[in-house]
Amino acid sequence: MIVAESRTASIKTAGEKAAGEKTIGIKAPDIRGSWPCYLAALLTIFLIKYRYSSVDVELLRWILAPTARWAGILTGDVFTWQAGRGYVSHGYQFVIASTCSGIQFMMIVIAALVFGYVRHMKALRGRLGWTGGSIGFSYVFTIFVNGIRIACAIFIPRRLPEGLPEAWTGGWLTPERFHTVIGIVVYFASLLFIYELAGAGLERAGSADAGRGPGIGVPVFWYFFVVLGIPFLNRAYERNRENFTEYAALLVTVCLAVLGIHWMTGRLRRSRERETR
Repeated sequence: MIVAESRTASIKTAGEKAAGEKTIGIKAPDIRGSWPCYLAALLTIFLIKYRYSSVDVELLRWILAPTARWAGILTGDVFTWQAGRGYVSHGYQFVIASTCSGIQFMMIVIAALVFGYVRHMKALRGRLGWTGGSIGFSYVFTIFVNGIRIACAIFIPRRLPEGLPEAWTGGWLTPERFHTVIGIVVYFASLLFIYELAGAGLERAGSADAGRGPGIGVPVFWYFFVVLGIPFLNRAYERNRENFTEYAALLVTVCLAVLGIHWMTGRLRRSRERETR
């Protein structure tokens, strides 16, 4: 009798759960049906990496030119093209070279958005549309974020008293390292922001069960894999192990700080939401 009642309760609970999921349009993650999207994303990332990983600035004008225009709007200066160098601001003595293209960030955004949310899509059409949209969006978003990064790299050091970062760190935080820190903060924080914004938008629209996603683990993984993992796997770090090790340590430290701030702000936001209910 007790066993029969337990089975009845279990069936009822499962039925209510299924009915609830059907009502709000939730679908369990479908990894097998998402492989064409994963393949398309990986192929795009591979082509970008293979075609534009060189230091030839001429090959990167498709992304450097709009970035230079956007940075010019933000800084109020004109970045002019110089063959072999990139886009130069004579007023600020700043060069947008091949290393400033944001190609790595573009690859990370594609991977994070596709691998983070495609498997939660309801239909194949939605998955394919999201994949194509993520690839196109990553280009626009990279230009947007990179322009902000360039503006921050120009203005923040000029707004601080001369030599202040070095004085605070006993001379360790040189202008070059400070420039790197600014770039890491802007890129990493922007990645977390757009990833969570995309998830919230999908969940609100009922297009995917974004709430069941793995949180920010996906963008964090792809950020570290692209920035540190790929150079390590293809042994590019062997060209200058000391610089690579220093950069890796700096990147991990700054990213952990950003994650800490992200966690604290998220906790405060959830606390305020509970208080207003």
